[in-house]
Amino acid sequence: MKSGRYDKIKKVIGAVLFIIYLIFMIYVMFLMDWRSRNLAGPLKYNAVPFHEIKRYLHLLKVYPYISLMNLFGNVLIFIPFGALVTFFKRAERVAVLRVTLLAFTVSCSIELIQLFTRVGSCDVDDVILNTLGGFIGSLIYYIHYHWRKSR
Repeated sequence: MKSGRYDKIKKVIGAVLFIIYLIFMIYVMFLMDWRSRNLAGPLKYNAVPFHEIKRYLHLLKVYPYISLMNLFGNVLIFIPFGALVTFFKRAERVAVLRVTLLAFTVSCSIELIQLFTRVGSCDVDDVILNTLGGFIGSLIYYIHYHWRKSR
């Protein structure tokens, strides 16, 4: 009886955290840098994989903060996504790769919305880094879940 009640409380807390996370992600992805909207100019996009990642790695010594924010920010913002989706799907029934595929799909959708609304820039490297973050988050939760279950 207590276990079922505890599971319900965990689910509600998880749902609230996921909603807060989604609001934060929408703010960061679309609203935070409203000055980067470019309604009249050309579309800003990068379709060459690893182009911006390499550029930021080269700029690491000159602009460390900007480089680290661009490289790790995209990974970090998707770690909660991977962990929370794995939590809701029950770690024993979902493959980490399925959550990674969902992170990839969501990231592609975000980048396409940025392209067509001209908010920020559409960047294939963001998709790569976001997907990596989703994978890491899912893997962390999966390992944690199975570690706790084995105790």
